[in-house]
Amino acid sequence: MIRVEDLTVELGEFILKDVNLEIEPGEYFVVLGPTGAGKSVFLETIAGLYQPKKGLIKIDGRDVTRAEPRKRGISIVYQDYMLFPHLTVRENIEFGLKENGASDLDEIVEFLDVRQILHRKPDTLSGGESQRVALARALVTKPGILLLDEPLSALDCNTREQIMYELRQINEKMGITIVHITHERSEAIALGDRVAVMNEGRILQVGIPEEVFRKPNSEFVANFVGVENLFRGESVIDQDTGVAIIKVNGIKIISTSCKPGNVFIAIRPEDILLSIDRIEASARNSYQGNITEVKDMGSIIKIVVDVGILFSTVITKWSFEDMMLRDDTQVYVTFKASSVHVF
Repeated sequence: MIRVEDLTVELGEFILKDVNLEIEPGEYFVVLGPTGAGKSVFLETIAGLYQPKKGLIKIDGRDVTRAEPRKRGISIVYQDYMLFPHLTVRENIEFGLKENGASDLDEIVEFLDVRQILHRKPDTLSGGESQRVALARALVTKPGILLLDEPLSALDCNTREQIMYELRQINEKMGITIVHITHERSEAIALGDRVAVMNEGRILQVGIPEEVFRKPNSEFVANFVGVENLFRGESVIDQDTGVAIIKVNGIKIISTSCKPGNVFIAIRPEDILLSIDRIEASARNSYQGNITEVKDMGSIIKIVVDVGILFSTVITKWSFEDMMLRDDTQVYVTFKASSVHVF
């Protein structure tokens, strides 16, 4: 287990502020946040590269706050791989083994499928090959914890998918605790057992991806995780039904939340159903409006509908063509009361 208590790190004008966090043994934990949020500082402080002004870092109950990096049982892999250009792949992987204790090199080489490139130099490798070599070098020392600093950012789409699969295999088959920092939401969803959202040196929310992405606890988190339908309104609880009726710019939106007063509401685009005709369903929220924006996003189409407020929704290309939708087409947007998150 990694336990961080009241961790504060000061680096010039940037401050990592009173971070408290627990990461379970064997967990794949993703720290998500924008550039400059403090993700790398947090990661490198756990690794021992920065000394905190205050707070504690404990690994499996042992206080390692002031321990040397090599005594923490941690390996770190950076986004630019940090391979030694004058060494072969084999020599890169073997680097540090004399000091840190040898592992079964053959096992790691086979696991990451790098045997056929052991003789090559880093400048002849593709991005995916370089990342596998960097991972092999980190794993060969048998770390209990693997820290990953934006490990997929330099890879093309197909290679990224492959490396994501291999990272999950490392976590599950080797039982290694992984802390992975990124600004990409898709990585957090695909890989994380739990996710922490960070901004300006603070942890803002921690939870399983489903919870963080569907039930953000602040305006910043909602915006960052892609809740495009974010509104401020006045919530009143209906005493007969127990549901909340939230007025947003004259539009009444029903939620199963029981929070009254001035609130934010968040509705994910994929939770909104778009149709030409009104849908007879149990969903309590249905509004007619006109399409104001159509954006082709590859496999899906993003559509913005004005019903008095603007709702963003997504549909497949097939549905878009089937309904013959265009700018200014009149449509209905429909969503369940349970899809309206209130905070």
